[in-house]
This record gives sequence, C-alpha cells and structure tokens, in this order.
Amino acid sequence: MTGLQVRNVSVVLGEARVVDGVSLVVEEGEWLGLIGPNGAGKTTLLRAVTGAVSTQAGEIVYRGIDLETLRVRRRARLMAVVPQHPVVPWGMAVADYVLLGRTAHMGWLGRETGTDLDIAREAVKDLGLEKLSTRRLDELSGGELQRAVLARALTQAAPLLILDEPTSSLDVGHGQQMMEMVDRLRREQDLTVISALHDLTLAAQFCDRLVMMAGGRAILEGPPRTVITERSLRDHYGAEVRVLTGPEFGVVVIPLRSDNESGEQPVSLEMENR
Repeated sequence: MTGLQVRNVSVVLGEARVVDGVSLVVEEGEWLGLIGPNGAGKTTLLRAVTGAVSTQAGEIVYRGIDLETLRVRRRARLMAVVPQHPVVPWGMAVADYVLLGRTAHMGWLGRETGTDLDIAREAVKDLGLEKLSTRRLDELSGGELQRAVLARALTQAAPLLILDEPTSSLDVGHGQQMMEMVDRLRREQDLTVISALHDLTLAAQFCDRLVMMAGGRAILEGPPRTVITERSLRDHYGAEVRVLTGPEFGVVVIPLRSDNESGEQPVSLEMENR
C-alpha cells in the first residue's frame, strides 16, 4: 500500500531552487534512502515533507491526506523526525526528554497519562537507555544522545519515521548499531522510514530502495545495486571508487586514491616494538 507520495515538489530558498520538481513514492513499511552529493537537496526535501519549509509547487500526500492542510499536532501524530542537528534542552534528564515525544497525544492540559509513560519507558528500553534515564542530556556521548533523540521520536507512535543523516556524528560501530536499531524497530512496529544518508555502504546495506539526488532533482531510483554504481558515483559525486557486490555483504563502496600506485606496504607496529 502506498504511504507517502511526493508529487512534483519544488522548494525555493532565497533565490535558489533547492528542490526542483521531485516526485517519489514510499510504500508502507518500506525504508527509502535519499543519497547524493552535498547540496543535492536531500535535507530540504525532508524538511518539506515535515513542514519545516514551504513548497513553491507540488504536493505531499500521506495516506491520502495533503500534509500541508494539517496542523502541527496532527502532523506530529503521523510522522516523527530525527534531525541531523537536534536542538535539545541540555539540562533535562533522558527520561523526561523521551517523554516529550508524547506531547502531540496529550490533552490540552498537557498531562501525561499512564499510557504515555508506558510508551516512553518502552522506547527507553528499546534503545538500551535504561541505565542512562536519569542522566542529563549534556552528559551523554554523541552515540547516546543520538539514541535518546531516536527514542523521543519513537514515543510519538507515528507510522512514518524521517531521519536526516542519523549516523553523521557516529563512529563506524555506533553508526551500524543505529541503523540496525532502526531496522529492527521498523519491522517490529511496522514503520515506514525515509532517511538521507551520506554513508553509501550503510545506505545500501539497510535501505530497500534508494533515490539519488543531484542539483535538486531526483536522477536515479531503484534497488541499491542499481543506483550505487561506479559510473553513477563518478558522474554525480566526482568520486573514483570500486563498488563490490556479493550475497554475503550486499554492496560495499571503496574510495580509490588517485596516487594509489606507490607499491608501499604497511609496517606492523607490533613487529617494530618487539
């Protein structure tokens, strides 16, 4: 079943057309990845979907509803957002911050119910934050904070999860863990996920389908193996790479140095120190 439809959307910021006539469809339960070089329009397109920026043309429809007609609270019940640079109340405890995700579901008096508390506790548990629940946000590492932001998004109990560069500030281990957590929760909670990603190997490993953007346009779309190719990365990223594929590891992108013909061999530090 079709979940999200972006129909010929354009966004103009200042005098620049940052998104130019983009159309795409995201099926219910699918994980769609947006890739492309810096300035391609990925983040702006996501911000248009979330209502953070206005569209100049086109329409964005989710489950048959024109999102531009919705108020903020109603939109927050449909989609949860993990921004690239989240603004968080640094002095707040993790558990209290996660509970903020229930705001769109609370009554006008803003009082949480037992259900709200249960959902927040479950999100804390799902993201492995139980031992950190009383810690302040400013006391967390980058990976811990990213998990707290994701937990807050999950407490919204929204069927659509939007992630903007969720691994950008994480090392390779925590980046992989973050993607695996999102994939597990997507399957357990039947979420639809849209994410902008710079790490092409992670994008290929976890996304069902990719859309490559360049110059504000969607230029390629399909399964990761058809979108991430040596030619497409050379043409649109200006990158010389090798793209390896295999049944055990999917798609892996390896950057190549232009002067990689020296023939020098690495020296083992363990041997040197003996």
